[in-house]
Amino acid sequence: MKKLPQIQSALSLSCLFLSALLFVQPAAFAGEDFTQFMKGGDMSYTWKNEGLGYTYYENGVPKDSYQSVANHGMNYVRLRLWSSDDAAWCGKNPTIAMAQRAVNNGMKVYLNMHLSDTWADATRQAIPSSWNIRPKNDYTNLKTKLYDYVYGIVNSMKQQNCTPSIVSLGNEEDDGILFPYGQISKGNLAQFAELVSIANNAVKAVDPTIKTIVHHSFGAGDINKVDTFFGSLINAGGAFDINGISHYRFWCGDLANLDNCLNTLANNYAKKILVCETSYPWTMSNFDEPYFSPNWWRDSSLLESGYPASAQGQHNFMVKMMDVIAKAPQSKGVGVFYWPTDTIAAGDWNEMENACYWDASHNLLGSIDAFQSEVLIGSGVVGGVPPPPPPPANLVTNPGFEADGVATQTPQGWTTSSIGHDDADYTESGGRSGTYRLTHFKANAYKVSTSQVITGLANGTYTLTAWVRSGGSQTEASMFAKNFGGADRILPVPKVGIWYQLTLSDINVTNGQCAIGFSSDARARLWMSIDDVQFFKN
Repeated sequence: MKKLPQIQSALSLSCLFLSALLFVQPAAFAGEDFTQFMKGGDMSYTWKNEGLGYTYYENGVPKDSYQSVANHGMNYVRLRLWSSDDAAWCGKNPTIAMAQRAVNNGMKVYLNMHLSDTWADATRQAIPSSWNIRPKNDYTNLKTKLYDYVYGIVNSMKQQNCTPSIVSLGNEEDDGILFPYGQISKGNLAQFAELVSIANNAVKAVDPTIKTIVHHSFGAGDINKVDTFFGSLINAGGAFDINGISHYRFWCGDLANLDNCLNTLANNYAKKILVCETSYPWTMSNFDEPYFSPNWWRDSSLLESGYPASAQGQHNFMVKMMDVIAKAPQSKGVGVFYWPTDTIAAGDWNEMENACYWDASHNLLGSIDAFQSEVLIGSGVVGGVPPPPPPPANLVTNPGFEADGVATQTPQGWTTSSIGHDDADYTESGGRSGTYRLTHFKANAYKVSTSQVITGLANGTYTLTAWVRSGGSQTEASMFAKNFGGADRILPVPKVGIWYQLTLSDINVTNGQCAIGFSSDARARLWMSIDDVQFFKN
């Protein structure tokens, strides 16, 4: 999986110095023997975020992120390795420092070698530039470079007492590695298999107990494709230990799809199966102002049925996923890794800050305790899986603007506020889930607000969500919560051509009421539309 921009070596010295101060020399772990279910997370962003001056918290107190996840049940850390700069983010030196940090906190290491200068994925597998490989007729040299590189990295980690227990021979190798020489779609399946075997042999030369993995990104999204991929690679002679897949609900379908994929791979191959990447949102809020990076988790239709975008929903989803994996046939399902565990709302380009394990204030979420679950390979979660919570009661009157049965400028339950522009808000056809939607629009410049006051509320925290579309360029286009006993909460509506869910969370009601609504201050012919408004108690 790929995302945030690379932070260069200026940050590495401070982070490595901090690691040297905080951590003693760790004891090395043995390789992986598949006796304990792997409950891990990718923790590659910690080094970057700390270098930028951000702090991770637990219960409001600064806390080492690695110590936090270890204390809450993770037994593995996955670390991304790029080859472009030894001192840069995801380079050799910080990766080894983070591996030592993981081991020192009692966790094993899964080294995710991208075999590229930067992000490698299903469509990009560029050969490291420092290898100086010609684009044609240099395959023999490539094989030597690959072996030496993999052996050198893994041996360096062994010498520094942080030997990885698992090594990924590339990342998201759907179409092979080290393009074009190992690119399947270019007719180079045999060379892909040979390159995988060479990397595998280099790892085993350092320590034969280390397990190696090949990772397909699509998982249950296309079971036949994944089955064909592993079958072709194995039949071509590719040597490795674990079949790895991703499972993201928005690409791969629901947990029933995952179960089907696990069954297919378990029944067709002798290899163990690891879910290398997954995630689930604890909110639908986007903390990247001004929404220049829409989150992957931004549409409630992407959610697993019965698992809301909340800390409890995130917790329960991960427990259920671990149960599904551990119950794979023939004890083949051996673990899951969360991606990304430690990205945070850090004022940076980011698409997954609403699906990590730290909230918008960088405080550890209680959902991390999913990894405290006792999981037995072949049996599942001890004590069973908690049932999905019932959906929260929506306290909004006429939330979908359907109550009137016709288009109107006075939708039931809603109040218009303006000075001479009451006709700028109205319902019309084209709703997201029903017939109608609320729209702000006028042929002349206008300023209008549509709201309702919800009364009789029990004091506590609430969440406001709505689906919006907007042409953008307004002076103001916003969703708000006001008069609830605290400071007004106002969330800008972004320019977005498709239905997009906005979320205002943690509205702390202390006076038994809350005014919710939408405001526009716009030039002529600028517009926004709203539908499916929800206000519920957390």
